[in-house]
Amino acid sequence: MAQFLIDSSFKERSVRFVRAQYERWPALYLNGEPAASSFDGGWHLEVDPVAKYSDILTFSSGAEMEEFWEEHGYALDQNGEGPFSIFYKYYGSRIGGQVEDLDAEVDDDHLAVA
Repeated sequence: MAQFLIDSSFKERSVRFVRAQYERWPALYLNGEPAASSFDGGWHLEVDPVAKYSDILTFSSGAEMEEFWEEHGYALDQNGEGPFSIFYKYYGSRIGGQVEDLDAEVDDDHLAVA
């Protein structure tokens, strides 16, 4: 399991990520609830900057996968898909880094490391 340290850009990026999952899985469940109702209310990520522990976003393809998840955990279903979660914790400053001697290609804001 990995935990993501997030900065202020994560709120905006999480909305794009969740919408992309919704396009992939039209019956998407987000944190155990149908995502369609979340988008009706203008869903946005709730972040507590002083939280002691990580927060979590859970994703499943719909009610059937939610039931499968309860019984089998993070196992893959008959279609080779399964639920997943993102654990995250807010970090108050901009997160960045420097990498040296890296072979990489950048295409439309995507980084591919060789």
